[in-house]
Amino acid sequence: MRHAEAPTASGQLIRFSCPPEMVDRVKQALQDIRSIDIPVTGRVNIAHGGYGRYTRYNIVQHKYAGGGGPGNGTLIEVLEVVDPPDDRGSFILLWEVATPYEDEGYFAEFKSLESAIVAFDKLWASGDWSKKVPKEPGFCRLVRYGWRTPWFYAVGQQLLEGDTVFADNVPNNSIYRYGDHYIFESPYTLPIIRTCLGGRIILAENRRSNSYYSHEQPKDDLQIAYFDDGTVWKSGDFPIPKRVTSDQLWIVEAIDKFKRFLAGGILGFTIDFSDGGQFVGRLKTKADKTHHRSGRYLIEGKTTIGKSFKGEVDFAPTSEVPTLDSWLASWAKKKGVEIAEVTIIRQKTRTISGQRAWEGVYQLPDQT
Repeated sequence: MRHAEAPTASGQLIRFSCPPEMVDRVKQALQDIRSIDIPVTGRVNIAHGGYGRYTRYNIVQHKYAGGGGPGNGTLIEVLEVVDPPDDRGSFILLWEVATPYEDEGYFAEFKSLESAIVAFDKLWASGDWSKKVPKEPGFCRLVRYGWRTPWFYAVGQQLLEGDTVFADNVPNNSIYRYGDHYIFESPYTLPIIRTCLGGRIILAENRRSNSYYSHEQPKDDLQIAYFDDGTVWKSGDFPIPKRVTSDQLWIVEAIDKFKRFLAGGILGFTIDFSDGGQFVGRLKTKADKTHHRSGRYLIEGKTTIGKSFKGEVDFAPTSEVPTLDSWLASWAKKKGVEIAEVTIIRQKTRTISGQRAWEGVYQLPDQT
């Protein structure tokens, strides 16, 4: 049995359980249903000391340590999600710290409940938690959710966005708006581009009235911006995020393609500039050929969307496309596709007057 979630035609989020092969059919069927009324809706409250946090999932808390309360406290806990949707992790180790102006949180997924409990017992009172937990036996992955709500604490009709709950309660202001891209530049690190989820302003008079210490008398308003990776930026922090303008959107495209390139999703990538120039990126190893002979090649491969291809192609090298790989990349771009991998199965080199054509020698185009 597999647990999953899907919206109806009106956007009502429905949780259901069915055999794995039926999930897509149920999701499709829900598109024809406007709403579903459920007579009784239950929610689980996970105790955090004298406080608690609701969730719509069936969760068991096996370990807990912490102090303080909502908005000003620290906690670490081991959770078992009995009914995780869409094959999400069941065994969770969560660490969270909250202050009046900033929240920071991580959760780690483990292969078993036992390994999560062992990590809790070892690390619950230690510092640098996020650096130590990946070294623990049974560790699967680490997620930094920052100020956002992790997916397993979703309630009601809240939608999931990756590993967190969709941030539908973050206001916009005149400076930091939802969906805008911002670049963080520092002389000590590589530039980072983040997507803004909104921002807010705490007026100076409110900061003074809410100050925990009498000697703190802020004179300026506090600008706070929230970003998609959990980052919270406050006025006075460094570096200062700069909005990516329309003529700089190629930077966002380049970073996205470079991440796919590093993950092995594509062999290379091309960025087109407004002035007609291009940036072409491709990994070159010692085994790379700088040119291929002219001839007929039997090849097979896959595109980035998983479509397979196989067949023979006639290839003649030029100074612009001296290899079969470069020729295929140029051909695929004209067709609006990207090639993820290609293998040469067989090649038949052309001959000239009974002799094999020279490698790296190109026929010049007709000058007449």
